[in-house]
Amino acid sequence: MNTMKRKIVKFAHRNSEIEMPKEKIFYIDGEDPPDLKEDLEDVTEYKDIVSVTIICKLWHIADNIFKNLDAVSLLHCEKVCDLWKQYLIRERVWQKAVEKFANRFPAYIRQVGWWKHLPSFGGEQTLDLLVYRHTYWKMTNLNKNWSNSARSPTEQKKLFHRSGPINWKLLPSGRAVSVYGSGKGFILKIHDNLGFKFRSSHFNGAGTVKNDTLCMDATESKIVVAGYTSQKVWVFSMEEEDVSSLTIVPDFLVKMSQLTKPRTKNLVTKLTKFIAATGGVTKVQIHSDNDRLAVLLPHSQSVEIWNIQLVTRLHRFVLTPDATFLIWKKDILISAPLYSGVVQVFNTANYEEKQSLVGFFRKIDAVASFENLAATAETRTIRLWKLSTCSTLVSWVATKTYISALYMNDTMVVSGSGAGIVKIWDLPTLLQMPAGSLITPLRKINMKGILHYPVKEIYQCTYTDLVIIAKYEGKKKKDKVKIVEVKWN
Repeated sequence: MNTMKRKIVKFAHRNSEIEMPKEKIFYIDGEDPPDLKEDLEDVTEYKDIVSVTIICKLWHIADNIFKNLDAVSLLHCEKVCDLWKQYLIRERVWQKAVEKFANRFPAYIRQVGWWKHLPSFGGEQTLDLLVYRHTYWKMTNLNKNWSNSARSPTEQKKLFHRSGPINWKLLPSGRAVSVYGSGKGFILKIHDNLGFKFRSSHFNGAGTVKNDTLCMDATESKIVVAGYTSQKVWVFSMEEEDVSSLTIVPDFLVKMSQLTKPRTKNLVTKLTKFIAATGGVTKVQIHSDNDRLAVLLPHSQSVEIWNIQLVTRLHRFVLTPDATFLIWKKDILISAPLYSGVVQVFNTANYEEKQSLVGFFRKIDAVASFENLAATAETRTIRLWKLSTCSTLVSWVATKTYISALYMNDTMVVSGSGAGIVKIWDLPTLLQMPAGSLITPLRKINMKGILHYPVKEIYQCTYTDLVIIAKYEGKKKKDKVKIVEVKWN
């Protein structure tokens, strides 16, 4: 019928305050009214229910829809249209999704430190949206990528042949620092790209002795090496320097060549401090402020805190006679023994000793910590501790042989065994497991080719890679580095 009319609801462009939708009426088989022709050309039509709820200001409904998605799905939602993207950013949906997850697992949130970004948990709201995106991705998607049901990770391997035992340190930037030496003196080697790009080598003979037992720690700009037999501590600096041209090529030709191919800078390692310790040093740890150094001295049964710049001792803590492991994260210093069964915890902000971790330890083989959590490996068993109360949260059998290396962050615990097998454990699942439950790992990684040789170090530079260092002692001493990287799902 020519007289039949049909009402069509269309939504005009949104202004900054998102106006209510305007109704426009036109004939289904007739010409559009003259005053509506120009308006209809600029009209954006939203047919999905989510857009309707946003424009109609039914934001509680839109929030409930978005908060039930995982991080990757929310990222896809930002790409659907500008309306959705602006809503997710303006209404801080990422933060609301993090808070919803936190309300489900409040104990876990407080243990790993995520509460610091949530006002509802006593933290402070940050204006950087990337913080909440990254946190929510770790909450909902990261461990799915590491599970056995995800795509198989990529693997890279490299052998490092050295004349003596190697000490390793991998930095968050992907830079690998190693030190080794069998005769008089030692050699520092620095690689980028997780050990696959050589950058620098430095030989040091000052104050060294033959067959010294070395230990090492490093940051992005500093390396500290200590010796047990020599009773010395060496501090090195790492600096990027421009390559100086020693040729007779004119300067203007050099500049022209730089336009086509930029020169790479040289990484230079320099000895800046040479300190005599009061005894043999078995462990060193550099604080995150890059000025303080913790030195483990077994002969005097103590750990000393030094100021590297002033070469002065700031404090001295008394340790158990068999103190072996040393971890310094932020202002919490942890010292663990081999057999005495008392793990000591110190606060280096005010230099006070906190309550110790006391359990039925047989022998501690490895230690790791993160925020308010600590993990100890006792032969085949891993025990998870809460540092604030010095209580055991959970313990489980992780291997059939013995655990030789531990690593943990805010989402997982990684264990390496003496048989060359690495297992990844889901931290939220561990914290919710009742006593006596069977715990299965997210993924098991076999170090092919070096099976039955112990894993000695585990590092992580980003959340999607693991750097595993296994020790092989044969006619030629060598370490095998294996990098396992998962894909984003």
